[in-house]
Amino acid sequence: MNSSPPSAEPSPSPPNVGVTVLLLIVAVVLLLPGLCTVVFAGQTIATEDVVRLAIRDPYFQLLLALWVVCLLVSLVGVFLLRYALRRARMREVRS
Repeated sequence: MNSSPPSAEPSPSPPNVGVTVLLLIVAVVLLLPGLCTVVFAGQTIATEDVVRLAIRDPYFQLLLALWVVCLLVSLVGVFLLRYALRRARMREVRS
């Protein structure tokens, strides 16, 4: 007779709703710099000669670097939003 104790693995608790909401709010805030970048870049491209700006304006390269940083921040927001939505779906499946 095998008298080994049953393996009682604790079931993982479902994700907290408050944390998921906080993640969603932070993700939306992180998306805002990218939205502003897209709007301002669109205006610049539509109204200016971009090649002339890139060659003659010394501050345009700084502006391009700022746009890249803002887009990277928004990319972090996209991944955080994706994680939060998956977390919310996991909660629905477990309940």
